Amino acid sequence: MFPLPLPSWRYKVRRAKEHLEALDHAVKWFTETGAYKRRHEFQAEPPKYLFVVESVSPVPLQIPLMVGDYVGNLRAALDHMWTAVLDHLDLPVTNRTQFPIFQREPKGKDGLRVWSQQIGGVPGNIETIVKGLQPYKRGKDAVAHPLFYLNELVRRDKHRELSLMVVRSSGPVIDGREMLVRPPLKRLEPGTVLHEIGQAEILASGMTDPNVAVNFYDMPEIGFEKPAAVEGLEVVTTLRLVGLEVAKVLDTLAPFYEPHAPYRDWMKKGDATPGF
Repeated sequence: MFPLPLPSWRYKVRRAKEHLEALDHAVKWFTETGAYKRRHEFQAEPPKYLFVVESVSPVPLQIPLMVGDYVGNLRAALDHMWTAVLDHLDLPVTNRTQFPIFQREPKGKDGLRVWSQQIGGVPGNIETIVKGLQPYKRGKDAVAHPLFYLNELVRRDKHRELSLMVVRSSGPVIDGREMLVRPPLKRLEPGTVLHEIGQAEILASGMTDPNVAVNFYDMPEIGFEKPAAVEGLEVVTTLRLVGLEVAKVLDTLAPFYEPHAPYRDWMKKGDATPGF
């Protein structure tokens, strides 16, 4: 087999970027071509405008499939990179070798055993850096760490049903001006009241006629419903955040899988800084 001109993890990252670009286009097409239908009606008592969902289109299957492809390639990029680290340190690579992602600090016999199996006995200076990249370093906010999102999405996509997406809408506008802040993500179903706008709010916006037609700024989005780790988060934005965190990890550990001899010597010595 011919050697690759670039490290394998770079190809995984490239492929992930291609999936994300395709996903972004697919989401925009879906949201811009009628993800749901709604109606605008006026309620007399008490006086207010209502925006009500009439129907919701199913999210195209290609969208969760592309999500799975994207996160799968990013996770693989981390594992390929970590294998390169062990290779350049002349450490054994096993079927348990992978870049570790831990929500909780590894403790006890079982926790430390799993950590050791994944990290592969690298020098202490490298292990310290890897620990600093872990979700558990955020304490109670570990579940909001992008690497934790990545692990949960990959786990869900590989071993259970595909991550499910829901649709949400942005706020209404009057006379082209956004009137309300965007509402939180919600599962849209027929009959769901998207927004309620009282006449007093319309008057406060500067309109003199309380019966002015209220336009709806139609910008639905796709969000995660499952897994629970990303429930309520917008899909493309969340995946971009995950990608940035993966890039951070790859950049941070780059010196340790650099194939040039000076770096190999430095890594084996366990020095604190490389000798440029």
